[in-house]
Amino acid sequence: MAESQNSRQNVQAPQAGQTVIVNAIPGQDIVLEAAFDQAEVILNNGNVIFEFEGGGQVVLNFADLGTAQAPNVVMPDGTILNMEEFLASLGESEVEPAAGPEGGAEGSGGVGQYRDDAGNLIDGVDKLGGLDPREFTSISIEALEADPLEEEESVLNSPPTISASGGIVNEAGLENGTIAESNAEFLPGSFTISDPDGLGDITSLSINGVVIPIGSLVGSVVPTSLGVLTITGFDAGTGVVSYLYQLAAPQDHSDGDVSDFFPVTVTDAAGASASATVTISVLDDEPSVSNVVVADSVVLDETDAGEAFVGGPIIATSEAAIISAALLFGADDAAATDSEVYGLTLSGDGTTLLKTAQGDFAITLVETGDQTIEGQY
Repeated sequence: MAESQNSRQNVQAPQAGQTVIVNAIPGQDIVLEAAFDQAEVILNNGNVIFEFEGGGQVVLNFADLGTAQAPNVVMPDGTILNMEEFLASLGESEVEPAAGPEGGAEGSGGVGQYRDDAGNLIDGVDKLGGLDPREFTSISIEALEADPLEEEESVLNSPPTISASGGIVNEAGLENGTIAESNAEFLPGSFTISDPDGLGDITSLSINGVVIPIGSLVGSVVPTSLGVLTITGFDAGTGVVSYLYQLAAPQDHSDGDVSDFFPVTVTDAAGASASATVTISVLDDEPSVSNVVVADSVVLDETDAGEAFVGGPIIATSEAAIISAALLFGADDAAATDSEVYGLTLSGDGTTLLKTAQGDFAITLVETGDQTIEGQY
Protein backbone atom coordinates (compact mmCIF):
# COMPACT_ATOMS: atom_id res chain seq x y z
CA MET A 1 0.00 0.00 0.00
CA ALA A 2 1.20 3.52 -0.71
CA GLU A 3 2.02 5.77 2.19
CA SER A 4 0.32 9.13 2.67
CA GLN A 5 1.97 11.92 0.68
CA ASN A 6 1.92 15.69 1.03
CA SER A 7 2.33 16.79 -2.61
CA ARG A 8 1.53 15.70 -6.12
CA GLN A 9 2.34 16.29 -9.79
CA ASN A 10 -0.72 16.69 -12.04
CA VAL A 11 0.00 15.36 -15.52
CA GLN A 12 -2.19 16.09 -18.56
CA ALA A 13 -2.25 14.30 -21.89
CA PRO A 14 0.23 15.72 -24.43
CA GLN A 15 -0.61 17.41 -27.70
CA ALA A 16 -0.13 15.52 -30.95
CA GLY A 17 3.56 14.89 -31.55
CA GLN A 18 4.55 16.33 -28.15
CA THR A 19 6.72 14.51 -25.60
CA VAL A 20 6.32 15.36 -21.90
CA ILE A 21 8.87 14.01 -19.41
CA VAL A 22 7.83 13.80 -15.76
CA ASN A 23 10.76 13.21 -13.42
CA ALA A 24 9.72 11.07 -10.46
CA ILE A 25 10.41 12.79 -7.12
CA PRO A 26 10.22 10.86 -3.86
CA GLY A 27 7.19 11.93 -1.84
CA GLN A 28 5.30 13.49 -4.79
CA ASP A 29 2.47 11.38 -6.23
CA ILE A 30 2.03 11.51 -10.00
CA VAL A 31 -1.66 12.15 -10.81
CA LEU A 32 -2.85 11.24 -14.33
CA GLU A 33 -5.95 12.72 -16.00
CA ALA A 34 -8.73 10.71 -17.66
CA ALA A 35 -7.11 10.55 -21.12
CA PHE A 36 -4.46 8.16 -19.78
CA ASP A 37 -7.10 5.38 -19.77
CA GLN A 38 -6.71 5.20 -23.56
CA ALA A 39 -2.92 5.30 -23.66
CA GLU A 40 -0.62 2.37 -24.42
CA VAL A 41 1.86 1.71 -21.60
CA ILE A 42 5.45 0.59 -22.27
CA LEU A 43 8.34 -0.03 -19.86
CA ASN A 44 11.69 1.11 -21.28
CA ASN A 45 15.00 1.34 -19.36
CA GLY A 46 13.32 1.94 -16.03
CA ASN A 47 10.85 4.49 -17.42
CA VAL A 48 7.10 4.08 -17.93
CA ILE A 49 5.96 5.51 -21.27
CA PHE A 50 2.31 6.33 -22.06
CA GLU A 51 1.81 6.56 -25.85
CA PHE A 52 -1.22 8.40 -27.24
CA GLU A 53 -2.87 8.59 -30.63
CA GLY A 54 -1.31 11.37 -32.69
CA GLY A 55 2.22 10.53 -31.56
CA GLY A 56 2.15 12.24 -28.15
CA GLN A 57 4.02 10.66 -25.23
CA VAL A 58 4.27 11.06 -21.47
CA VAL A 59 7.44 9.57 -19.97
CA LEU A 60 7.51 8.83 -16.23
CA ASN A 61 11.23 8.92 -15.51
CA PHE A 62 12.18 6.65 -12.60
CA ALA A 63 15.76 6.12 -13.76
CA ASP A 64 17.24 8.87 -11.58
CA LEU A 65 15.67 7.75 -8.28
CA GLY A 66 18.54 5.46 -7.34
CA THR A 67 17.70 3.73 -4.07
CA ALA A 68 15.02 6.27 -3.10
CA GLN A 69 11.43 5.11 -2.82
CA ALA A 70 9.46 5.60 -6.05
CA PRO A 71 6.35 7.81 -5.77
CA ASN A 72 2.85 6.48 -6.29
CA VAL A 73 0.93 6.97 -9.53
CA VAL A 74 -2.72 7.99 -9.11
CA MET A 75 -4.78 6.68 -12.03
CA PRO A 76 -7.78 8.62 -13.43
CA ASP A 77 -10.34 6.65 -11.36
CA GLY A 78 -8.46 7.33 -8.14
CA THR A 79 -6.62 4.00 -8.00
CA ILE A 80 -3.18 4.46 -6.46
CA LEU A 81 -0.40 2.25 -7.80
CA ASN A 82 2.65 1.49 -5.65
CA MET A 83 5.27 2.00 -8.34
CA GLU A 84 8.00 -0.05 -6.64
CA GLU A 85 5.81 -3.13 -6.82
CA PHE A 86 4.51 -2.07 -10.25
CA LEU A 87 7.98 -1.73 -11.77
CA ALA A 88 9.17 -4.95 -10.18
CA SER A 89 6.21 -6.79 -11.70
CA LEU A 90 6.70 -5.41 -15.19
CA GLY A 91 10.38 -6.22 -15.54
CA GLU A 92 11.43 -5.45 -19.13
CA SER A 93 8.22 -6.63 -20.87
CA GLU A 94 5.79 -4.46 -22.79
CA VAL A 95 2.44 -3.60 -21.22
CA GLU A 96 -0.88 -3.63 -23.02
CA PRO A 97 -3.02 -0.42 -23.08
CA ALA A 98 -4.44 0.49 -19.69
CA ALA A 99 -7.96 -0.88 -19.49
CA GLY A 100 -10.86 1.53 -19.21
CA PRO A 101 -14.02 1.05 -17.17
CA GLU A 102 -15.24 -1.56 -19.66
CA GLY A 103 -11.97 -3.47 -19.81
CA GLY A 104 -11.33 -4.57 -16.20
CA ALA A 105 -12.49 -7.50 -14.18
CA GLU A 106 -16.07 -7.70 -13.02
CA GLY A 107 -16.68 -5.21 -10.22
CA SER A 108 -13.45 -3.39 -11.00
CA GLY A 109 -12.97 0.06 -12.50
CA GLY A 110 -10.30 -1.49 -14.68
CA VAL A 111 -7.85 1.31 -14.11
CA GLY A 112 -4.47 0.08 -13.00
CA GLN A 113 -4.85 -3.46 -14.32
CA TYR A 114 -2.11 -4.75 -16.64
CA ARG A 115 -1.93 -8.13 -18.30
CA ASP A 116 0.89 -10.13 -19.87
CA ASP A 117 0.92 -11.52 -23.42
CA ALA A 118 -1.12 -14.54 -22.33
CA GLY A 119 -3.83 -12.34 -20.88
CA ASN A 120 -3.05 -13.17 -17.23
CA LEU A 121 -3.26 -10.45 -14.63
CA ILE A 122 0.21 -9.44 -13.46
CA ASP A 123 0.70 -10.01 -9.75
CA GLY A 124 0.99 -6.99 -7.54
CA VAL A 125 -0.71 -4.46 -9.79
CA ASP A 126 -4.41 -5.23 -9.28
CA LYS A 127 -5.61 -2.05 -7.55
CA LEU A 128 -2.74 -1.84 -5.12
CA GLY A 129 -4.62 -0.51 -2.13
CA GLY A 130 -6.61 2.71 -2.39
CA LEU A 131 -5.79 5.60 -0.13
CA ASP A 132 -8.10 8.11 1.45
CA PRO A 133 -8.54 11.41 -0.44
CA ARG A 134 -5.85 13.92 0.43
CA GLU A 135 -5.04 17.55 -0.30
CA PHE A 136 -1.99 18.01 -2.54
CA THR A 137 0.03 21.00 -3.64
CA SER A 138 -0.05 21.38 -7.44
CA ILE A 139 3.29 21.27 -9.23
CA SER A 140 3.44 22.38 -12.88
CA ILE A 141 5.19 20.13 -15.38
CA GLU A 142 7.18 21.68 -18.22
CA ALA A 143 6.84 19.93 -21.56
CA LEU A 144 10.00 18.63 -23.16
CA GLU A 145 10.86 20.72 -26.20
CA ALA A 146 10.87 18.81 -29.44
CA ASP A 147 14.13 18.22 -31.24
CA PRO A 148 14.60 21.39 -33.40
CA LEU A 149 15.71 19.31 -36.37
CA GLU A 150 12.69 17.00 -36.14
CA GLU A 151 10.34 19.95 -35.73
CA GLU A 152 11.90 21.71 -38.72
CA GLU A 153 11.48 18.60 -40.85
CA SER A 154 7.82 18.30 -39.90
CA VAL A 155 6.92 21.91 -40.83
CA LEU A 156 9.46 22.69 -43.56
CA ASN A 157 7.88 23.78 -46.84
CA SER A 158 10.04 24.36 -49.89
CA PRO A 159 8.88 27.32 -52.00
CA PRO A 160 8.08 26.86 -55.71
CA THR A 161 10.23 28.22 -58.53
CA ILE A 162 9.53 29.67 -61.97
CA SER A 163 11.64 30.44 -65.03
CA ALA A 164 10.27 32.50 -67.90
CA SER A 165 11.45 33.90 -71.21
CA GLY A 166 9.88 36.29 -73.67
CA GLY A 167 10.51 37.04 -77.32
CA ILE A 168 9.82 39.42 -80.19
CA VAL A 169 6.72 40.37 -82.16
CA ASN A 170 6.63 42.59 -85.25
CA GLU A 171 4.09 45.26 -86.11
CA ALA A 172 4.61 44.30 -89.74
CA GLY A 173 2.34 41.30 -89.21
CA LEU A 174 -0.64 43.46 -88.23
CA GLU A 175 -3.37 44.48 -90.65
CA ASN A 176 -1.93 46.93 -93.21
CA GLY A 177 1.56 45.92 -92.13
CA THR A 178 4.31 45.46 -94.66
CA ILE A 179 4.20 41.67 -94.14
CA ALA A 180 0.62 41.26 -92.94
CA GLU A 181 0.45 37.71 -94.25
CA SER A 182 3.27 36.55 -91.96
CA ASN A 183 1.45 36.54 -88.57
CA ALA A 184 4.56 38.18 -87.14
CA GLU A 185 2.39 39.86 -84.48
CA PHE A 186 2.03 36.46 -82.72
CA LEU A 187 4.60 34.86 -80.40
CA PRO A 188 4.33 31.29 -79.06
CA GLY A 189 6.31 30.81 -75.86
CA SER A 190 6.48 29.04 -72.51
CA PHE A 191 7.58 29.29 -68.91
CA THR A 192 8.35 26.49 -66.44
CA ILE A 193 7.10 26.11 -62.87
CA SER A 194 8.42 23.63 -60.30
CA ASP A 195 8.22 22.79 -56.60
CA PRO A 196 10.57 20.61 -54.51
CA ASP A 197 7.45 19.33 -52.75
CA GLY A 198 5.98 18.23 -56.11
CA LEU A 199 3.91 19.98 -58.76
CA GLY A 200 0.80 18.85 -56.89
CA ASP A 201 1.72 21.34 -54.17
CA ILE A 202 1.22 24.28 -56.59
CA THR A 203 -2.25 25.80 -56.33
CA SER A 204 -2.33 28.82 -58.65
CA LEU A 205 -0.64 31.16 -61.10
CA SER A 206 -1.00 34.92 -61.22
CA ILE A 207 -0.41 36.42 -64.67
CA ASN A 208 -0.33 40.21 -64.92
CA GLY A 209 -2.35 40.35 -61.68
CA VAL A 210 -4.98 37.80 -62.74
CA VAL A 211 -5.03 34.80 -60.34
CA ILE A 212 -5.79 31.49 -62.08
CA PRO A 213 -6.27 28.15 -60.23
CA ILE A 214 -3.85 25.56 -61.55
CA GLY A 215 -6.73 23.34 -62.63
CA SER A 216 -8.22 26.12 -64.78
CA LEU A 217 -4.98 27.24 -66.37
CA VAL A 218 -5.40 25.96 -69.94
CA GLY A 219 -7.58 28.25 -72.05
CA SER A 220 -7.21 31.26 -69.78
CA VAL A 221 -6.97 34.62 -71.58
CA VAL A 222 -5.15 37.48 -69.87
CA PRO A 223 -4.99 41.05 -71.23
CA THR A 224 -1.63 42.82 -71.09
CA SER A 225 -0.68 46.43 -71.66
CA LEU A 226 -0.02 45.94 -75.39
CA GLY A 227 -1.76 42.68 -76.28
CA VAL A 228 -3.38 39.45 -75.11
CA LEU A 229 -1.84 36.31 -73.59
CA THR A 230 -3.61 32.95 -74.00
CA ILE A 231 -2.52 29.83 -72.05
CA THR A 232 -2.50 27.01 -74.60
CA GLY A 233 -1.15 24.12 -72.53
CA PHE A 234 0.20 22.82 -69.21
CA ASP A 235 2.31 19.69 -68.77
CA ALA A 236 1.64 18.45 -65.23
CA GLY A 237 4.67 16.17 -65.50
CA THR A 238 7.29 18.76 -66.47
CA GLY A 239 5.67 22.00 -65.27
CA VAL A 240 5.92 23.63 -68.71
CA VAL A 241 3.18 26.22 -69.32
CA SER A 242 2.68 27.12 -73.01
CA TYR A 243 1.23 30.42 -74.15
CA LEU A 244 0.46 32.44 -77.29
CA TYR A 245 0.99 36.20 -77.19
CA GLN A 246 -0.73 38.51 -79.71
CA LEU A 247 0.18 42.16 -80.27
CA ALA A 248 -3.05 44.14 -80.38
CA ALA A 249 -2.04 47.30 -82.30
CA PRO A 250 0.93 49.25 -83.70
CA GLN A 251 2.90 51.21 -81.13
CA ASP A 252 4.58 54.62 -81.04
CA HIS A 253 8.33 54.10 -81.35
CA SER A 254 9.22 57.79 -81.51
CA ASP A 255 10.94 57.57 -78.10
CA GLY A 256 12.81 54.36 -78.82
CA ASP A 257 12.23 50.65 -78.30
CA VAL A 258 8.85 49.41 -77.06
CA SER A 259 8.23 46.28 -74.96
CA ASP A 260 5.33 44.62 -73.18
CA PHE A 261 6.13 43.47 -69.61
CA PHE A 262 3.95 41.33 -67.34
CA PRO A 263 4.74 39.42 -64.12
CA VAL A 264 3.98 35.73 -63.57
CA THR A 265 3.75 34.43 -59.97
CA VAL A 266 3.42 30.78 -58.86
CA THR A 267 1.98 29.97 -55.40
CA ASP A 268 1.91 26.69 -53.45
CA ALA A 269 -0.50 25.30 -50.84
CA ALA A 270 1.47 26.83 -47.97
CA GLY A 271 1.28 30.31 -49.51
CA ALA A 272 4.92 30.39 -50.61
CA SER A 273 5.46 31.96 -54.03
CA ALA A 274 8.00 32.85 -56.69
CA SER A 275 7.82 35.38 -59.54
CA ALA A 276 9.34 36.08 -62.93
CA THR A 277 8.75 38.69 -65.63
CA VAL A 278 7.93 37.93 -69.25
CA THR A 279 9.24 40.56 -71.69
CA ILE A 280 7.88 40.86 -75.25
CA SER A 281 9.77 43.27 -77.53
CA VAL A 282 7.77 45.01 -80.27
CA LEU A 283 9.53 45.77 -83.57
CA ASP A 284 8.47 48.89 -85.44
CA ASP A 285 7.01 48.43 -88.92
CA GLU A 286 9.01 51.19 -90.64
CA PRO A 287 7.85 52.71 -93.94
CA SER A 288 9.72 51.86 -97.11
CA VAL A 289 10.23 53.25 -100.61
CA SER A 290 11.16 51.20 -103.61
CA ASN A 291 12.35 53.09 -106.73
CA VAL A 292 12.50 51.77 -110.24
CA VAL A 293 14.42 53.85 -112.83
CA VAL A 294 12.43 53.80 -116.03
CA ALA A 295 14.36 56.34 -118.17
CA ASP A 296 17.84 57.81 -117.96
CA SER A 297 17.12 61.53 -118.33
CA VAL A 298 14.98 64.37 -119.61
CA VAL A 299 16.51 66.87 -122.05
CA LEU A 300 15.68 70.55 -121.62
CA ASP A 301 16.70 72.69 -124.61
CA GLU A 302 16.46 76.46 -124.12
CA THR A 303 16.35 77.01 -127.87
CA ASP A 304 12.89 75.57 -127.79
CA ALA A 305 11.78 78.82 -126.14
CA GLY A 306 12.91 80.92 -129.13
CA GLU A 307 14.80 84.20 -129.26
CA ALA A 308 11.95 86.07 -127.64
CA PHE A 309 12.27 84.08 -124.38
CA VAL A 310 12.94 86.40 -121.47
CA GLY A 311 11.89 84.45 -118.35
CA GLY A 312 10.63 81.00 -117.43
CA PRO A 313 9.27 78.62 -117.02
CA ILE A 314 10.69 76.32 -119.64
CA ILE A 315 9.07 72.93 -119.43
CA ALA A 316 10.64 69.64 -120.49
CA THR A 317 8.43 66.60 -120.49
CA SER A 318 9.49 62.97 -120.80
CA GLU A 319 7.33 60.76 -122.90
CA ALA A 320 7.53 58.16 -120.11
CA ALA A 321 8.11 58.15 -116.36
CA ILE A 322 11.68 58.67 -115.27
CA ILE A 323 11.30 57.01 -111.84
CA SER A 324 8.55 54.75 -110.53
CA ALA A 325 8.38 54.74 -106.71
CA ALA A 326 6.32 52.49 -104.42
CA LEU A 327 5.63 53.91 -100.94
CA LEU A 328 4.70 51.60 -98.03
CA PHE A 329 3.76 53.25 -94.75
CA GLY A 330 3.37 49.96 -92.83
CA ALA A 331 1.10 49.19 -89.90
CA ASP A 332 1.52 52.71 -88.52
CA ASP A 333 -0.11 54.16 -91.68
CA ALA A 334 0.75 57.57 -93.16
CA ALA A 335 1.29 60.63 -91.01
CA ALA A 336 -1.56 63.09 -90.81
CA THR A 337 0.53 65.81 -92.52
CA ASP A 338 3.68 65.79 -94.64
CA SER A 339 3.52 62.06 -95.06
CA GLU A 340 5.18 62.34 -98.50
CA VAL A 341 8.12 64.71 -99.12
CA TYR A 342 9.99 64.74 -102.43
CA GLY A 343 13.45 66.01 -103.29
CA LEU A 344 15.39 66.50 -106.55
CA THR A 345 19.11 67.01 -107.07
CA LEU A 346 20.72 67.91 -110.42
CA SER A 347 24.41 67.47 -111.00
CA GLY A 348 26.82 68.17 -113.86
CA ASP A 349 30.49 67.62 -114.60
CA GLY A 350 31.19 71.28 -115.60
CA THR A 351 32.38 70.39 -119.11
CA THR A 352 29.34 71.69 -120.91
CA LEU A 353 27.46 74.93 -121.14
CA LEU A 354 24.35 73.29 -119.76
CA LYS A 355 22.83 75.09 -116.83
CA THR A 356 22.06 73.07 -113.72
CA ALA A 357 20.23 73.64 -110.48
CA GLN A 358 23.47 74.01 -108.62
CA GLY A 359 23.92 77.74 -108.11
CA ASP A 360 22.23 78.71 -111.37
CA PHE A 361 18.50 78.47 -111.07
CA ALA A 362 16.14 77.10 -108.42
CA ILE A 363 14.15 74.07 -109.51
CA THR A 364 10.72 73.63 -107.95
CA LEU A 365 8.94 70.28 -107.74
CA VAL A 366 5.27 70.54 -108.52
CA GLU A 367 2.78 67.69 -108.09
CA THR A 368 0.59 68.17 -111.13
CA GLY A 369 -1.37 64.94 -110.75
CA ASP A 370 -1.86 61.87 -108.57
CA GLN A 371 1.06 60.15 -110.25
CA THR A 372 2.98 63.11 -111.73
CA ILE A 373 5.63 65.39 -110.26
CA GLU A 374 7.19 68.13 -112.41
CA GLY A 375 10.51 69.90 -111.85
CA GLN A 376 10.28 73.53 -112.95
CA TYR A 377 12.66 76.54 -112.96
